[in-house]
Amino acid sequence: MSSKLFVSLCGLGAFACPITLAAPVVLDGGTSTDTTLTAGFPAGLSVPGNDFQVIIVDEVTEPVDPMDPMGPMVVTRPGFELGLRARRVVPVADFSSSNGCGTYAFNVGQGATPGSPTWAIDWSIQLTSTGSTFSSLGSLGFNFEFDFDPTSTSSAGEANPLDLSFPDAVIDMTDTIAQGTIQQQQLLAAFGTMSDSFDPDVPGEYSFSLQAEDGGVEAESVDIIAAVNDGLTLILRGDAYQQDVDMTAAGRQVKFELRVSNPDRAAFTAFQSFVDFEELDLDYEELLSDYNETIFPGTVLEIEFAETTPGSLQLNANTFGTGVGVFDGVYETLATLIFTVVGGDLDPEICGPFDLNFSSDPLGTIANGTSLAGVSIPTGFEDSGEVISDNTAPVVIVSANIVASLDADSMVKAVDQVVNFAAATATDNCAEGTDLIVMCSVPAGMGATNRINENYAFPVGTTTVTCSTIDPAGNIGTNSFDVVILDQNVVEVDLVLAGATDGADFDRCIRFNLTDGTDCVEISSIVTFSQAMPGDPFIGEISLDVPCGVYTDISAKDAAHTLYAESPLGVVMSTTALSGADMLDVFANTGPIVLLGGDTDDDGDVDINDISLFIAQFGEPVGDVATGVGTCSEERNADFDNDGTIGGNDYTFFFDTFLMVTGPVCAPSSTLTAGRGSRMSLKATTARLRKLDTNGDGVFDVLDVEAFEVREGLSGELSRMMHRLSR
Repeated sequence: MSSKLFVSLCGLGAFACPITLAAPVVLDGGTSTDTTLTAGFPAGLSVPGNDFQVIIVDEVTEPVDPMDPMGPMVVTRPGFELGLRARRVVPVADFSSSNGCGTYAFNVGQGATPGSPTWAIDWSIQLTSTGSTFSSLGSLGFNFEFDFDPTSTSSAGEANPLDLSFPDAVIDMTDTIAQGTIQQQQLLAAFGTMSDSFDPDVPGEYSFSLQAEDGGVEAESVDIIAAVNDGLTLILRGDAYQQDVDMTAAGRQVKFELRVSNPDRAAFTAFQSFVDFEELDLDYEELLSDYNETIFPGTVLEIEFAETTPGSLQLNANTFGTGVGVFDGVYETLATLIFTVVGGDLDPEICGPFDLNFSSDPLGTIANGTSLAGVSIPTGFEDSGEVISDNTAPVVIVSANIVASLDADSMVKAVDQVVNFAAATATDNCAEGTDLIVMCSVPAGMGATNRINENYAFPVGTTTVTCSTIDPAGNIGTNSFDVVILDQNVVEVDLVLAGATDGADFDRCIRFNLTDGTDCVEISSIVTFSQAMPGDPFIGEISLDVPCGVYTDISAKDAAHTLYAESPLGVVMSTTALSGADMLDVFANTGPIVLLGGDTDDDGDVDINDISLFIAQFGEPVGDVATGVGTCSEERNADFDNDGTIGGNDYTFFFDTFLMVTGPVCAPSSTLTAGRGSRMSLKATTARLRKLDTNGDGVFDVLDVEAFEVREGLSGELSRMMHRLSR
């Protein structure tokens, strides 16, 4: 089973949140994160906000755009998720009493008869997408466990929440369990069918666990505790992650609230409590703190004097005859307490954690709790969870800038390119261990949504991708990179240079022509030729960037030495070229392109003019130097075998190529003519030709070639061929 991932944009982690009931019982706050189920229990529970304890399993990330937290979600690593909460149903339905750390506080309130409680349990089980790692909910096992008697240490029950015959179930299915897109709700409104002894109005601690099994092994569970108190509960609460709550004050401040919970229209006229804090970490800001005078306009001790001793606050107030404190909500805030983080401005890494705890009167003269007209009310106490102070934006790590060509296509010209860029990640100075969700976007107007994941079809041109995240304290970090899509395709070509002598690698200037059957593209580039082993042919490989098109054929020519050679083009996946992190579709020659030497004047054929240059250079050393970028050039010479000297080996090339006529693929074969290839002689009108006219008849022809062969001790095969072709 893969590892689990706790997901919460609030970043509330697994902080303990102890509660002390009137008859003191210390509760562990569970191990889940505070989130909200939005209306209809849609897939993707992790919306910043409130009260659902949610665990998402199998390395799931559901990115939410930090700028639009209620907008669409993108599941990048699908799995399944479990949700569990307790909520009030009487007298006002659907009020959560979450204390923010996996515990829920309720008053026994109305209804002491089994079957009519004032609170209930909601749960949700769902795949996070139809592409989940888990094929369906039916492939998993689920179990719901509950402690139905808070007065006993051995009372527990369990049930299968997907059993449709399970009593008290209200299940909303949008699809079948087998298809895996089910979204489910269940309200255990009565509890009576679970156990005859289950009365959720009995004060004490109730524990609930929703578990998922994969192959009989527990994959994950989500756990909550409902604390039922016959009275009120005083709660110390601070958001688990906080930015500076008072930007006008020096330093970095954090805020806690003193709250009263169990809002069953409970009446009380006074409260009193002692609260401790770590004075080495926090400085109490008496002028920024305040009581809620709407509820309690009178105080025993003004809040600016609440720090009676270093690290200890005395908080108490009463109505002083102005009325009875009555409220009708989830909780009411009694006092707002502001503290400055010691040294926080000097070192942003001083994050905490910080917390507040209920204590007792050092003199033992004041009883902590609540009262009505001087009569004590049973009161529970809940210490705060841990608070992190964080003003520093997270650091977003994005891909390097990407430059990519378009995929080749044999049918249509591409207009955009899918790029698989590296997923953006983020780190945070204070939220270590929290999986920050990074959402990347492109400029508005580039599609149905400007939010993208790691596979996106980018148009030609430069697109800036901006990636953002929000840490649990609300600090937003951004970073960006550019994706440049070039309006070009890649053509990968393999060439063979025939007859080259064994030796070191060498460069040649090669001219390429490509056609789509109508238009033609020409590009020249230096190609390096090498051989794997002595005796092997010399191979040249190159990737060409060409304007985007639909190409069918390619031709190549060494302008200084060889005839044209051509091949059809096909579309293949490159073994080297990348588009982002994906291999690129490229054009490639489907047949061999073998370059044959003999054409020294770059006219596409081999004739008497090419022979004249060979004879004029015979015996001379030659340095083949190809130069240039984008276009290249090379001096004309007859060193066809590339051994550095024009000699007998180069003479043999004419045996195979004399009077051959070739042309680029752009030129239809019907337009090719023999050119000078039909000419077997040249008038000796230049100094070079007059020097080659050894018999002085004013013409350079086969007779002069014969004389050259005799003088140099050559075989005479070329002149004999010329005689045959001239008959």
